[in-house]
Amino acid sequence: PLTYMEVQMLDQLQISLDFAYNEDRIAVFEQMVKDHPERDVLMVFTPHHPSELAGLKNRDKLYGLMDHWNKDIPNLYAFDYSDFPLPDSCFKNSSHINLEGARRFCAVLNDDLAHLLN
Repeated sequence: PLTYMEVQMLDQLQISLDFAYNEDRIAVFEQMVKDHPERDVLMVFTPHHPSELAGLKNRDKLYGLMDHWNKDIPNLYAFDYSDFPLPDSCFKNSSHINLEGARRFCAVLNDDLAHLLN
C-alpha cells in the first residue's frame, strides 16, 4: 500500500497532465497523411481511467485537433474512446487497460470500424 505522502505526490502529478500539442510534429504528420490520399489513417484515443482524464488540463485542444482531422483531412479518421466505460478491474493503471479491458474495448472498436475496413 502507498503511504499518505506517496498518494499526495501522485495526486499532484495527476493534476498537472497536459496533452502534448507539438505543432511541428502535427504538421509533419498531417502532411504525410495528405501526401498519401490512397491510404486511410486511423487515430484512436484509447480508454483511460477517469482519474487520469480528470487531470488532463487541455483536453479541449485534443478534441479540437481530432475534430479538425475528421473535418479537414478526408483520409484521416480520429476516434475518441477515452471515456469508454470500463470498470476499474479492466485497467492495469490509469492510462492502460489490461487484457480483459482490451477484449471489451476491441469488440466495440471492431464493430465501429467495420464500415471502414470492408
